[in-house]
Amino acid sequence: MWSTPRSIVTAVVVLTLLLIGARPARAQSDNTGVVDGRVADESKSPVPGATVTARNTATGLTRATVSSTLGTYRIEFLPPGAYEIIAELTGFARVVTKDVQVQVGSSTNIDVTMKVAGLNETVSVTAESPLVQTTKSDVGQVITATLVENMPLSGRRFQDLSLLVPGTRPSNYYDPTKTEVGGISYGGMTGRAVNITVDGGDNNDGVVRGLLQQFSEDAIQEYKVTTGRYSAEYGRSTGGVVNVITKSGTNQLHGSGFAFLRDDSLNAETFFEKQTDTGKQPFQQQQTGATVGGPFKKDIAHYFASYEFNRRQDYHTVFTNGVLPDEEGPQLTPFRNHLFTGKTDFKLSDASSVLVRYAREDNRRENDFIGGNTLRSAGALNTNKIDSIIGKHTMIWGSNRVNEALVLFQYFDNSIIANDNTNPGIATPDFTYGANVNTPQQTIQKRWQFKDDFAFRKEGWGGDHDFKVGGEIVKSHYGGFFIPTLYGFFNFNDRLPGNSISTYLNNVADTFTGSAGTNEADDNWTHVGVYFQDDYHPTKNLTLNLGLRYEVQAGPYSNDFQTPVLSDLAALGFNNQRKTDMNNFGPRVGFALDVNGNGRSVVRGGYGIYYDEIFQNITLYERWTDVRTPLNFLSFSPSPWTPAFYAANRESIRNSFIDPTFAGGIMRLTAPDLVQPWAQHFNIGGSHQLTRVLALDLDYIHSIGKDEIHRWPINRNYTVNGQTVTNQNTRLSPAGVFNPAYGEVRVEGNRGHSQFDGVYLTGKVRMPKAELLTSYAWTKAKNIANDFGTNPSDLTNLNWEQDWGPSPNDVRHRGTLGGTFQVWRQLQLSTIVQANTGKPFSALAGLGGSRNSVRAIDPATGQMFPRNSFSAGGFFSWDMRFSYRFPFTNSRSLEAMFDLFNITNHVNYDRDSYVSTFTSPDFGTPTEIINNSERQGQFGIRFRF
Repeated sequence: MWSTPRSIVTAVVVLTLLLIGARPARAQSDNTGVVDGRVADESKSPVPGATVTARNTATGLTRATVSSTLGTYRIEFLPPGAYEIIAELTGFARVVTKDVQVQVGSSTNIDVTMKVAGLNETVSVTAESPLVQTTKSDVGQVITATLVENMPLSGRRFQDLSLLVPGTRPSNYYDPTKTEVGGISYGGMTGRAVNITVDGGDNNDGVVRGLLQQFSEDAIQEYKVTTGRYSAEYGRSTGGVVNVITKSGTNQLHGSGFAFLRDDSLNAETFFEKQTDTGKQPFQQQQTGATVGGPFKKDIAHYFASYEFNRRQDYHTVFTNGVLPDEEGPQLTPFRNHLFTGKTDFKLSDASSVLVRYAREDNRRENDFIGGNTLRSAGALNTNKIDSIIGKHTMIWGSNRVNEALVLFQYFDNSIIANDNTNPGIATPDFTYGANVNTPQQTIQKRWQFKDDFAFRKEGWGGDHDFKVGGEIVKSHYGGFFIPTLYGFFNFNDRLPGNSISTYLNNVADTFTGSAGTNEADDNWTHVGVYFQDDYHPTKNLTLNLGLRYEVQAGPYSNDFQTPVLSDLAALGFNNQRKTDMNNFGPRVGFALDVNGNGRSVVRGGYGIYYDEIFQNITLYERWTDVRTPLNFLSFSPSPWTPAFYAANRESIRNSFIDPTFAGGIMRLTAPDLVQPWAQHFNIGGSHQLTRVLALDLDYIHSIGKDEIHRWPINRNYTVNGQTVTNQNTRLSPAGVFNPAYGEVRVEGNRGHSQFDGVYLTGKVRMPKAELLTSYAWTKAKNIANDFGTNPSDLTNLNWEQDWGPSPNDVRHRGTLGGTFQVWRQLQLSTIVQANTGKPFSALAGLGGSRNSVRAIDPATGQMFPRNSFSAGGFFSWDMRFSYRFPFTNSRSLEAMFDLFNITNHVNYDRDSYVSTFTSPDFGTPTEIINNSERQGQFGIRFRF
């Protein structure tokens, strides 16, 4: 279970060699913070030439700079934590500002007032934590260390705290490889449109996008979620950016041991358990672990390590409308997960330091995908092993030049194996049985990332300029295989007399889909991004954030596939040659105006262009139709065989499918004119600090997405509402059926666009014994397809705009609250409240194959229902933690905790479980709740030293 790939050993050696020789190049730094401000005398005149030093009080790290002729200063690349800011100049008293909190991805403004004084006089000041960003124009919030440590999280998934930030919401599920991760939507898009970094290194799944590797909640220090108009430092995302920092060692030995325990005695009955009279499902969960950190040598070298083991014995309820009573009820779906993080940092000299971090996740989920009307036989064994290692070198030149180089290697291995590979998959109106349609599959991702960031300050030129230039190279190898319908899949549109498994096994289905052949991926992609950023300060209270980013992705355009479709297009005079998309320039312009010059009222705004990353699934399917390694897919309506006959003769039938000419087969095509999706962001807003501990943010966000990737079918006649329709769009191919020898051609290409509008109101309270982050968001999100694999409802492909409507993550109103309060002695209450209106869904006609997006006819109008015109139920959850800390000697303590999740036991239905076939008597009825969303309780204990 803990075997390490040989490539990890290679990565360690290469990282060491690269970091030793690191020199200024170009990249982005997204895992540190900044301290900036103005040095003035008692008359508020600028004080140039003052030495300003930032000293981390936990590790001894120091960075220094000199104030400019305007009196301004800026210290970059500071690891988040507590600092002292020391200002010194001959003739003035030395000023020490204590308890300065530096946060990830943020600028902490500390203005210093110096007074004339005698030799060796020192003035000490305790900093007030600034709640307003005076030099940044992006839109986002920091999830602080206090919130990470104290919030009640049902699955201890640190990323769930992102949902406290306005503009985020739980997204639709799309990734079969990591069903425990869950998706988070940014700006109304899917959970794919986000760039996530941990300790500055990439943590994205390049195959399907979204979060790749989990970390223990106790290993996370803090993180920042940026939901709009981020600077030129950030790329490969049109939705949002999440920068996560893991904990580090300090000059003091410290650590913890923890255990969180729960079982079904603390759970409420779910809605469907009551409906089916099955009683509460058995449930057990144990989450245990430990952390330790300290110095190898004080102020020089430190270490930190974290380990967590999660064991869950939960059950998913299967419900078949009483058709198969022996298959109904709770079904065990055990989950195991190991999480390890190890981190060291070394000070090589006063100007040079190195950090190395290794992390591993190893998880296993049995009977995945079951529940609702999906029987145990249609489940699968799902395993993931993820290793990542990061090395980072920081170098300082003089008082105003800093370089940070980073190298990452990441290895991801996923395997999904069917529970039942003897019987084909069977879908009926009441249950799904047999081999899972998405098995077998394996995903291999090996990723190298090389980044470098160089920051320097330039005085003059009409003010002070804080420049940052950088770039990154991400090299990815994608391996493994994916052979859906390998075991055959039969679809029955209607109930059959008898309505049993045996009945369906021995009858002809409405549709059969099967496959044969091989599919070994061997893709090597490279992404390059470079940027220039100038935070220009023309006056003491105005900052202009000016930047330009350029990105190019090589790989999606260089696949050497030899397919019949590409040959046909060339023969018919259509383009079949791909050219790398080279014109991806993203200007970013923003401003931040400190209205009164006191850091309490800020107006901000800006505009930017952003490019998304094409993920490997977009081009994966075309490999299936390469004549050198054909993977044949055939579909028949009705099926030529009964499921039982197919199961008994599967190998001979499958062998008959193998045909390099793909006669009658389903073909795939990546559009030759494919380009990277992109978006424009516009924002205007402001912040006001009402009191020393309270601030409000108000922002308006407007974004327009372009060239989004979705699917459309060509080369086939379809029957829709009694009429025959076929492709009439000649952008890529001839109209109609251009090659009747094979079946339909499914195209992945740029046909989508979107629009998002949002108004965000955020309140922040930070006090010595309390912290609160609360928000309300009004948003409106529209696009023309739910995801990249969504077909149009108009199969002529002439009127894709008839699908323009609410996105699947369109939530008009959402409010959140997260806070922790020390109420009496060592008693602390922490809470999370989330509430939002429902997500939309469509009324479908219930047609199969590429007609699956055709919507039903509205009896009132005689026209097709608009897309996503029905609404699922809303969401509400109130979670609470009660904790009491028993202090011992020498900074040791024991904390006892009790958590309650969804205190009111509000029924939160799974949006994707609503019956969407309009002619069904159950239309609009949900069949599942969000997994583990009923009221649950758990006990916890944590020992600290």
